[in-house]
Amino acid sequence: MEEVVKAKMGGYLNFNVEMLANGEYKMAYVPGTTLTPQTKISAFALLADYWIYNWNKESILEFARDSDEISSMEELTKYDRLAAHLQALCGDESLYPDLMSEGMDELETDSGFILGAQSF
Repeated sequence: MEEVVKAKMGGYLNFNVEMLANGEYKMAYVPGTTLTPQTKISAFALLADYWIYNWNKESILEFARDSDEISSMEELTKYDRLAAHLQALCGDESLYPDLMSEGMDELETDSGFILGAQSF
């Protein structure tokens, strides 16, 4: 993670967050999520929606090409860039962005990982 800061890269690291039965949030101790078979289905649905609403604004030609070329979810292992985009789409739909906008100081501290980067 320190390499992200050293390289002065922007963005956010997606932490897996779930809401407990008592209404409190539980955040993973380290950032990162995986695309399980179930989340792949959701991710590809999000990708389809993304292209419906953003086809005219997308500037990354390789992303568009990868989206067009892939013919099944099983082929995703050959498309790392597309998998990263799918993770970003899933992250955007997760609880994590909502928590980021509310200020997550307590959750970040409890997670044991503080990036210390500015968001813009």
